[in-house]
Amino acid sequence: MQISNALMQKNYLGINYIKPKEQNNIRNKNKEDEKKEKNNNNLALNNNINNLIENYNKQKRSILELKEAYLKMAKSKGLSDDEIEAKLATYEEQIASIDKKINEVYGYQRKQEIEKLKKEKEEKEEKQEKVNSKNIKEDIQKDEIKNVVDISITLDGIRNNNELKAKLDRDKTRLSIEIKKDIERMGYSDIVRKKQSELMDLEDNISKIVSKNYKNIFKINDILEENNESKDLQIKEETNQDLKYKNNNRGNNNKLDKSIV
Repeated sequence: MQISNALMQKNYLGINYIKPKEQNNIRNKNKEDEKKEKNNNNLALNNNINNLIENYNKQKRSILELKEAYLKMAKSKGLSDDEIEAKLATYEEQIASIDKKINEVYGYQRKQEIEKLKKEKEEKEEKQEKVNSKNIKEDIQKDEIKNVVDISITLDGIRNNNELKAKLDRDKTRLSIEIKKDIERMGYSDIVRKKQSELMDLEDNISKIVSKNYKNIFKINDILEENNESKDLQIKEETNQDLKYKNNNRGNNNKLDKSIV
C-alpha cells in the first residue's frame, strides 16, 4: 500500500513511473537507434568519398580527351615541337594535381578505416575487461558468502566444543575430589586406580578439544585474511577501471581539442 501511494504521489507531481523491464526496452532501443545512425553516417561518408573520386576521374578523363584532341589539332596545323610540349606539360600538371587529390581521398578513407578498426578493437577489449571484472566481482561475492558460512559453522563448532569441555572439566573436578577422598579412606584400591584411569581419559579428551579449538581459530583467521585479499583485489580492479576510464576520457578530450584547433 505504501509503495502504491508513493507511486501515486509521483504521478501527481508529473513524474511517470517506468518499470525496470520497460527501462531495459528503452535502453536497448536507444542502442539500436545509435547503431543505425552510426551505420547510416558511415554509408553517407563512403558515398561522398566514392562520388568525390568519381568526379575527379571524370575531370581526369576530360583532360585526357582534351590532350588527345589538342595533339590531333597540333599535328594537322604543323605546330612546333616546343609549342606542343609546353601545352602537353600543362595537361600533365592538371592530371598530376587530380591524381594527388585522388590519393589524398584514398588516404583519408584508409585512415578512417584504420581508426574504425582501432575503435572497434578498443571497444571489444573494454567489453571483455568489463566481463572479466564482473566475473571477478561475482567470484569474490561467492567466496565471501562461502567464507561467512564457513566462519559460522566453525564458530558453532567452537561453541559446542567449549560446552563439552566445560562438562568434562566439571567431571574432572568431581573425579579428582572423589579420588582424593577414596585414597584417604581406603588407599590405592582398584576403585581409585579405575577412577584415575577415567581422569586421564578426561584430561586427554580436554586436551584434544583445546587443540581442535585452536585449529578452528587459525582456520577463521585464514578465512578473514582471504576475505581481506579478495577485497584488496576488488579495490585494485575497480581502481584500474577508474584510471582507464579517466585516461580514455582525457584522450578523447585531447582529440576533441585538436579537432577544434
